[in-house]
Amino acid sequence: MFLYCKKYKLNFFTMQSYFCIVYMLMYSINKWGCYLNGCCSCVYGIFPLQILESMLMFILFICLYRLLKNKGSYYCISMFLILFGIIRFVVDYFRYARDILLYNLTLSQLICIIFIIIGVIMFIRKRKAIE
Repeated sequence: MFLYCKKYKLNFFTMQSYFCIVYMLMYSINKWGCYLNGCCSCVYGIFPLQILESMLMFILFICLYRLLKNKGSYYCISMFLILFGIIRFVVDYFRYARDILLYNLTLSQLICIIFIIIGVIMFIRKRKAIE
């Protein structure tokens, strides 16, 4: 995407923020496919985990869409990384099939931690630039 933006002289962060918004919508729709297929099931079996994750991601889609309109692309990307990381990290604890990698965390959760750290750094850097 970086090379595409450079070639057509587009703002990279604006394109990334559009991608984040579209990704959340696609992800929420994708989880309905998981539900119909029966994968990614919940450990406790009380509530379909895929439906819960789909609803959370759709709410995040709406929040990011509004955030892009009000605050701009840099905030949208940093909030995407932070909130997506938190949601995936928490939801992954309730999955039936968990491949533990390190300190009772899955690879997905370790990647989510990296997302959250990068998002917080981006958010702090933007706040300092404003002040």
